[in-house]
Amino acid sequence: MKDIEDYITALKQKDEVAFSEIYYQTEHAVFALIFSILKDQMLSEDVMQEVYIKMISRINQYQSGTNFRNWLLTIARNAALDCYNQRKNEYPLDPIENEDLFPQTEGGAFVKLQTEELLGLLDIDEREVVILRIVDDLKFKDIAAIIDRPLGTVLWLYNKAIKKMQKHLRGEN
Repeated sequence: MKDIEDYITALKQKDEVAFSEIYYQTEHAVFALIFSILKDQMLSEDVMQEVYIKMISRINQYQSGTNFRNWLLTIARNAALDCYNQRKNEYPLDPIENEDLFPQTEGGAFVKLQTEELLGLLDIDEREVVILRIVDDLKFKDIAAIIDRPLGTVLWLYNKAIKKMQKHLRGEN
């Protein structure tokens, strides 16, 4: 099995198979990050396509040996924030729109609704950190690099978000 750096080298040489493998290895994280900001499945899918187009057009700017996933997620975050800022007054909130983010489980509809409700309590920065940590299982230092915030701020946002959700689950307002 090739290392991601091998696929990047091949992608720089216009290898479509390399693109497919990079896409396969990163699609969930990219979608989850974009969705955490936009909260709209179809719009997130559109932005996700733009992210991969940008990735291909900027692949020669990527410095080998650095963290490719963080580089790609930074592109995704910036694209999602640009879209969010352009459309921030148009957003509908649909609590059933997160099917692709969370796997189906027993009581799936209830779990999805409760998850969406909990994420809805959070501001955009808190939601982004929680999604990156819980759904994408990223380390806090990687999250800090992606969202361009100090590690201490990321930890504070995460703890603040968890406390908000716990307080809500206990029925405290």
